Amino acid sequence: MASITLRNILDANKLSGNNFDDWYRNLRIVLMHEKLIDVIDKVAMVAPLEGESNASALDACAEYSEKSTAAKCIILASMSHELQRQYENMTLSQIIAHLKKMYEFQSQNSNVEENQLINESTVEPEQPENQIIMAGDWSTLPLDLLGDIAMKLETVEDFIYFSAVCRSWNCISSLIKHKWRPIPMPWLLLAENTSDNNPYCVRNIFNPSNNKCYKLNLPETLGARCWGSDYGWVAMVDLNLNVRLFNPLTKAEIHFPSAEIIFDKSIFNERGDGRDIYDNNWILGSFLSRLIVLKVPENEFVIVVIAGNNDHLVFAKHGDRSWTSVFVKQDLTITLFDVVAMDGNVFALYNDGSLVYWNIEDFQGHELVKPKNYSLSKFEMPEEFTSGMGALYLVQSGCDLLMVLRFKDMVTNSDDETNSDDETDNDYDTVYETFSFSVYRLDPKHRKWEEIEDSATLFVGGNTTMSVSAKCFQHNFIYFTDDEYIVSKYAKGLGGHDMGVYDAKCDEIWSIYEGDDIHGAYIRPTWFIPQL
Repeated sequence: MASITLRNILDANKLSGNNFDDWYRNLRIVLMHEKLIDVIDKVAMVAPLEGESNASALDACAEYSEKSTAAKCIILASMSHELQRQYENMTLSQIIAHLKKMYEFQSQNSNVEENQLINESTVEPEQPENQIIMAGDWSTLPLDLLGDIAMKLETVEDFIYFSAVCRSWNCISSLIKHKWRPIPMPWLLLAENTSDNNPYCVRNIFNPSNNKCYKLNLPETLGARCWGSDYGWVAMVDLNLNVRLFNPLTKAEIHFPSAEIIFDKSIFNERGDGRDIYDNNWILGSFLSRLIVLKVPENEFVIVVIAGNNDHLVFAKHGDRSWTSVFVKQDLTITLFDVVAMDGNVFALYNDGSLVYWNIEDFQGHELVKPKNYSLSKFEMPEEFTSGMGALYLVQSGCDLLMVLRFKDMVTNSDDETNSDDETDNDYDTVYETFSFSVYRLDPKHRKWEEIEDSATLFVGGNTTMSVSAKCFQHNFIYFTDDEYIVSKYAKGLGGHDMGVYDAKCDEIWSIYEGDDIHGAYIRPTWFIPQL
């Protein structure tokens, strides 16, 4: 009963981010009373190695584990809900290390404030009016003020710069990172540099909003094919067909079932001998078409895969052991081009402009779910699209669902690099090139696609599609990357070349990046929206 009464001092003074000093003092009082103080003051106990253990060591380890769990529960219960979410998945030692750091900063700030009060009580000589008074040490700014400043930052790079100023700024950044949201601004993960002078696997990431390149050490992406997303994740499949979500900034990973399972369930392996015919390179380069990252209820991430001859749609979420099929094409004239989630539904776009959809909850189970037809007036594809090369994209833009048509043609190749002598004999005299786009909005009332001339900034490509309304991007611009993987992977120096920005008002295309790292066999420039 006494323990419960004493814990009331923590309930009355819960940790909220700006009261570390008082909260930590009260916490120590409670832990001392409940004889748990050793678990935060002493080095964490490590379980004995197999073969070296004895009964007393195992008992001591079990007792320590029980005390650690009790202390962690007391600590979490005495925090605000926001801090609970941040710390609940940490171990006790990680929580204590982080809190002690914050406690140290709070104590430093308290000492500074006391010194300021003492100094203010002392009469100082008057300063000349034109004399500039230099600011004090910015690392000693109050933590709540630092938090307010950080929450007003708009871009990921500004938040990173802020967190790198000093230890106290870094600490407050880690406290508020889970609730801070940047303005969505796509970055371009460029192709990997496989030369011998890049032993640390440094990759360039291009930011089109300020035309800057950032260099990141990303050995995790070496040899992998990538698809971007709106959520900071890059979906990757490596040469061993391992599938995972990867955050290039935080290095966090979420693992999914192997892509080999998708192939084994496909028509290519109908007789069970598909792996004797098709190797990993073919599965990675030709069998897999698109990976789309969806966010389903309870903040779970799902990967949806378009595979085969664009006739096989499967999905899996973290923790699944296999992939669940949701669609297998019956009509050989119909090709599946893109998938997007919007308003609680998941829409899929065919090459004739028709749509099917599922409820997003359908992607949380493990049973085959057939799509529902979305009744639309017949869409007449432009002749330029049907008679030549092209691509279709499905994009959510605010409250609208957009269909983007990309028009391409074959042109004379003027790149001298592709005309050089090479024993691989991969050179091409003509290459494909994008020359225009058209954008259509779904009219849900009249159930038809209507062409529009004004839209937010769109980002499209074979890797991902997205829409942004940031002030640093002009409306009616379409940023695009190369998406003709099967054609261009065999052309020396050409893979990734068809990239630029389309100005819909002027019907013109400009280059957005001139570096050599747009070319790559598996890695193509990939749009993704960074998150921390």
